[in-house]
This record gives sequence, C-alpha cells and structure tokens, in this order.
Amino acid sequence: MIGKAGSGKGFRGLQDYLLENDRAAWVSTRNLFVPGLEYVPAMMRETAKLSDRVEKPVYHLSIALAPGESLTPEQWEAVAERVLGKLGLGENQALLALHQDKEHEHLHVMVNRVHPDTGRAWSAWQDWVIRERELRAIEKDLGLAQVHGPGFLLEEGQKLDRTNAVTTGERQERERTGEAAFIDKIRRETGHHFRDAESWADLSARLHGYGLQLEARGRGLVVTDGERMVKASRIARDTSRGALEKRLGPFSDWARDVAQLREHIDRETTRVRAGEQWQKVVKIAADAEGMAERFRGTVKRFEQSGERLQAQLAQIYRPADLPAALARLKQEARKDPEAAVRKLKERPEEFGRLRGQEWGPIATPDRHRARQALPEAAEELRQFEQRRQEVHRLQPPAKAAERRAPKLRQHARNLAETNFRLRPEDHQLRHLGRLVVRHGELNILAMLGPAATTLRLVRAAFQGTLGRTVVSMAAGRLLGPAAGPAYLIGRAVQLVRGSGREGGQER
Repeated sequence: MIGKAGSGKGFRGLQDYLLENDRAAWVSTRNLFVPGLEYVPAMMRETAKLSDRVEKPVYHLSIALAPGESLTPEQWEAVAERVLGKLGLGENQALLALHQDKEHEHLHVMVNRVHPDTGRAWSAWQDWVIRERELRAIEKDLGLAQVHGPGFLLEEGQKLDRTNAVTTGERQERERTGEAAFIDKIRRETGHHFRDAESWADLSARLHGYGLQLEARGRGLVVTDGERMVKASRIARDTSRGALEKRLGPFSDWARDVAQLREHIDRETTRVRAGEQWQKVVKIAADAEGMAERFRGTVKRFEQSGERLQAQLAQIYRPADLPAALARLKQEARKDPEAAVRKLKERPEEFGRLRGQEWGPIATPDRHRARQALPEAAEELRQFEQRRQEVHRLQPPAKAAERRAPKLRQHARNLAETNFRLRPEDHQLRHLGRLVVRHGELNILAMLGPAATTLRLVRAAFQGTLGRTVVSMAAGRLLGPAAGPAYLIGRAVQLVRGSGREGGQER
C-alpha cells in the first residue's frame, strides 16, 4: 500500500475532483449527518469555523494498492477506520471515495482537520510515520503486496533509489506527497533569480513573489516559506552566502535595513488598523447611544400616555371606582388589547360605576359627558398598550446599549490616541525614505504584496492631480491596511527627494 497526504483550503473543490464524471466506484462518509453528498462541503466548512487559527482545514489522504490487487468496500472501510484512528482522526468528519480508473485501485479520504465537538484542529506532525507504520501492518494482516514509494514494488533486499541532489528527508517528502521536493521547486522556479538579481533588495523582492524569503542561519543563508527551508548554497554553485556577498554586498547590512523597514511598516500598519477600528467603534457607540436615547423617548411617551389615559378615565368613572377601573383595563389590555377596547366602548359599566350612575337610569349631564369620553379613552387605551409592549421589547437591548456606550467611547478614545501616537514624524519619514531610495522603491513595494503592486500600477498609470486622487481613493477604499504602508513609502520617498533637491543633493 502507498499512502500520500496533503492539506488544503477547499472542501468543495476536492469533492468535485473526487466525484466528477461518476469516477468514484463507491462513496461513504464518516461522522457526517447530511441528507446528501451535496451538503458535505458546507457542513465541513461550518465545522471548520469552530477553529479561529486553522488556515487549511482539508486533510487529503490517498491509499493505493499494488496493480492487480483489490479490496471490497467493507475492507476499504476497515482500512480507513484503522488509519484514521491511528492518526487521531477517528471522530473527525470524512468523505471516502474509491477510484478504479487506474491500474492500481486507490481510496481517497477527505478529512476535516477540525474536530466537530471540541473545535480543535488536528496537527499533521509525524502523520507520515504513523500512517506508514499502520499501512505496513495492514498489508501483513490482509496478505497484500508490500509497496514502497510512488508506484513501484520493492523485492526483499532491494534498496530504494537515492538521488544525490536531495536529502533523505526530501526524498521521503517526495514519496509521501507525490510532489517534487522543496529543493527541486526552489531550483526550478527561482534559480535564475539568484543569477539575475542586482541587489539583496532585488533578490528579496523576486523571492517574495513566490512566498519565499531569505534568512541568515549561522554563517550561511536559507530560503524559507515559513515552514520549510533549504540552504541557499544547495540551489547552485554560486548561491552560497559568500558568493552572493561578493556580488551583492554584505547580507547583514541588508538584514539590518530590512528590520528597520519592517519596524516602520509594522508601525504604520498598526496605525492604519487603529484608525479603521476607531471608525467602526465610533459608529457602534453612536448606534448604542441612539438606541438608549430612543428607549428613553419611548418610556417618556408611555408615561405620558398613561397620564392621558388616567385623565380621560377620570371623566368616565366615579373617583372611588377610578383606581380599580384603571387597573382592570390595563390588565385586560395586556391579555387582549382589542377586546378590552371594545368592552370599554360598549360595556364600560363592567369596570366600575360611571359618573352620574347614582341617579339610576336618569340621563344626567355627568353620565352624558362620560359616554362622550368613551371613544377617546378607548383609543388612548390602545395606544397605551402598544407603547407598553414597545417599552418591554426595547428595554433589554437598550439597557445593554446604555451600559456599553461609555466603554465603547473610551475604547474609541484609546484607538484615537494610538493612531495619533503612531503618526510618523518628519525624521521618521526621512529615515524610511532614505532606506527605500537606497534599495529601490519598486523592490520595497513588491515586498508588501499584491495590494502594493496594484497601488504602484495605479501610481504609474496616472500623473498630476488625477494621479494623486486615484492613489488616495485606492489607498482609502480598495486596498485596505496594506495600502497604508505603501502610501507611507510614497510620502517618505517624496519627502526625501524633495529635501534632496532643496539641499542640492539627495540624502
């Protein structure tokens, strides 16, 4: 059995590949409770959101048999269960798909690295060792041929092919993933850049486009993508630190300037983000204060409606009966507002004795005025209940907003102070400008990533006032935080070049 594994970001894309054109002989799932396979990627994505740190939640495992061998679906299920269990993925969500479209039957397993209950992301550290050990045991238990490496058999006593250009670890990586070793990619994709670069800044900018960077290790240099690394001296004969320094100058000088550049850029990035956060917090604080103010207005209107209702009922009911009538009306309005309104209009005597009622059926002026006041009082009763319900609905969020508003305002003040404190002064801008001019504006901007490249193209495409306007719009609306450092570099370079012209030389 040959085991290969890798990680990725997209569940949908991998599932489409595994199931396209009905290529899968059979499909099965583990720890997934969905009505159909089309729901699997969405369910896995939602589960992956339980972890804030994981960037590549997809773990793709494939297990291949030797040509001519085959297993039943039940046996494949057992193999997957054993391997996933040993890896610590037995409780994670997984999709199994068997392919028989090549000479060797092979099983694909798409696993969600995020545990559905704990939300913790599984680490692939030492997964190859654990997986290979279990596959060897399965081969022995099932009587399968022992397959080592990508697509070839090893007879007893036969040795693995070794290439002088790669280390043992790189060879194992090649066998484990089925992809070229890291050193092979570096040589193929960036070897010519080491020959063509005219400075350390130029070389670093070129490598940045591949997600790579140079770092000093001891007396030498390494090229790293943040996870893997390879010695620069292994890329070509003339790429050792000594050979490169003869052509490009001391690497330590460039490393020192890079550290200072990063300090300026990190400072500006923090300032830009503090400004963006300040805008959001101020808006949230204003919304919270608006909610609290609306609630206070609603409470005031509710109280005024209660006063009007009591005044109107005082024209209808005798003073001794007024408190009880008011209480009963409010109580019934809570249960059924419209029924209470109708009863007040049609049968007001049920709530208490009306004014003038002590004279029996005689139509007195007091009774006549009481009858005339009924429609207005009934309408006020309806409005009173509506406002009571509105107060009841708004009270919890309004009270919470009232408590949050002062804290939000304080947070906004802190962010504003951070933004002000981190504003670059002229001497800092000149220092940054001299660094950029020394190493090349295009090189430094390229090292800021795609957003800065977009900004640079916009700046190159337009000139004059229109150019400044487009740059401002791009920096403020299109590019986000990365535009802050890029725009800062433009200002710093402009300041240095301007001061250089004034002084008769560029500093």
